[in-house]
This record gives sequence, C-alpha cells and structure tokens, in this order.
Amino acid sequence: MKEITVWKKLNNTTKIFEHNHIEDGHVDGDKPIGKYPNQTKGWSSETWYKIFAFLDENNKIIVK
Repeated sequence: MKEITVWKKLNNTTKIFEHNHIEDGHVDGDKPIGKYPNQTKGWSSETWYKIFAFLDENNKIIVK
C-alpha cells in the first residue's frame, strides 16, 4: 500500500470540512503546498484538516 495524505478544506458557508485533494506520502505541516506558487498562496488563507491514509492496489483509500 502507498502512503497518502487526504486533505479536506473547510467550507466557510456550511462549516463542514470537504474533500479537496490527495497528496503522495504523509505530509508534514498543517496546510498543503501546491504544485504552483499561486496554489500555495491561495490555500494559505484556508482552514485545512488532513488524514494520513493508504492507497491500496485498487486505488481505494484505507484509513488505519
């Protein structure tokens, strides 16, 4: 199984964390870093929640 970090972003209207994206590996820090500088800048003002998980051979997310 492959280590991943599942990122959820707070929806300011509903006040619920919603799935945003998956990143390879178990990522340090409390905010994701984008592939492009404008992503990182845009994401920096958001509230994030991360879950360390695994991706199995069928691309199913496994949380242990």
